[in-house]
Amino acid sequence: MAVELAGEENIEKVMKTQRKDAKDEGKMDDSASPMSTADVIKDFADNATTHGVPRILRSDRSHLSRLTWAVITLTSLSALLYQGSNTVVDFFQRPTTSKIALITRKELHFPSITICNLNMMRRSKLNGTRFEGLVDLDDQYAHLQNESTAHDSIDSGMDMKDMMDMEFGDSSPEFTGLDGPQFPADLSSELTSVMEMDYQSWDGMKDPDDWKCFYNRSQMSDFSDLQAVVKPYRKELDKYGQHGMDLIRQCSFDTEPCSYKNFTKIQDIRYGNCYIFNQFKKSAVKTRNTGSQYGLHLTLFVDEPEYIGVLSPTVGVIVTINHPSIFPFPEDDGILVSTGQVASIGLKRTYVSRLPKPYGDCGKGGEDYYAPDKYDFSQRSCFKMCLEREMLKRCKCVTNILVNGTICSPINKIEQKCRIEVFKKYIRNTLGCDCENPCE
Repeated sequence: MAVELAGEENIEKVMKTQRKDAKDEGKMDDSASPMSTADVIKDFADNATTHGVPRILRSDRSHLSRLTWAVITLTSLSALLYQGSNTVVDFFQRPTTSKIALITRKELHFPSITICNLNMMRRSKLNGTRFEGLVDLDDQYAHLQNESTAHDSIDSGMDMKDMMDMEFGDSSPEFTGLDGPQFPADLSSELTSVMEMDYQSWDGMKDPDDWKCFYNRSQMSDFSDLQAVVKPYRKELDKYGQHGMDLIRQCSFDTEPCSYKNFTKIQDIRYGNCYIFNQFKKSAVKTRNTGSQYGLHLTLFVDEPEYIGVLSPTVGVIVTINHPSIFPFPEDDGILVSTGQVASIGLKRTYVSRLPKPYGDCGKGGEDYYAPDKYDFSQRSCFKMCLEREMLKRCKCVTNILVNGTICSPINKIEQKCRIEVFKKYIRNTLGCDCENPCE
């Protein structure tokens, strides 16, 4: 009987406990009101995983200790924000790093070699043409040049330009000496001054083929202004220019024989017919050997009696070396090789690869360069084609045979004024030529 009473008492205690727990749970459900600020701070301080925050917020620590931890925590947070912001800024600026690597290969593509005779046109072919006056002028030039050599000890201060002025008469402004007029140091001012001087020098002329008159009005001691107005068309260069079989007399590549038939003809506004060995990237030859015994060996015949001394006072050839897929510009990149000597040229290849936008400023150029169906993009080709296309668009004439069009006449005031204005904008980089660096 006692045991049963004890069991009933235990049951009552359990039931009371359950009713109390249920009552407490009901109270908790009813108390859904937000915690106080002090409770939130206390709860955050008890559960924060950082070391500094609990030590700052807990009230059981001294004020000095809490202040010390506050300074440490704020300093660390400031350093974190500073480094993090710099990382984000650097990421959006897309920084790049230059890497240099030395790579040894068993064979390489041989470069493209361009050969140009300094003599643009052969004098024996000019009889009965519009350039015949240059031959007559050159005869006088050669005669006076011989006289100047014989009398050099009498008057060493008189140059060839002075002697020819005495022979033909001087209708040009006062000559400034052997060094020519003194131009400003700024390159753009210098070039535009020369162009404006040429424009004024030819003022009043009526015949664009009156070479004697061009000479008499020449203001440059090296006749460079006269040479600048002698611009044959492509068909004229085909007839009067140097032929490959005459220029290239002997050829060998890596000890194997070759000939002028292995060269491709191009035409340059300054040197006329030029000949390229190993043009085009797809058909470029490769070489495995180094040293003077290998590579390209040439024996060239410049045919000095065919020279027109007024246009080509120096006898020799211009050699241009570039990548097989890039169109050459001998007037800009050529190496002068004189006659009567052996020239040996060694090369080292440097390959540059740039990142395109937004990481860098390189580009492929689209089709804004010479012959995109044959050659790869180059910045120089892009600038030259941009200048000529704008010249053709604005002035209705061109100054280079790269673009099909009428050559600007040196005695046409309208064309020359337009030409100078376009060239001013070009050298000031305001012509709108979008020519980026190539990506490789």
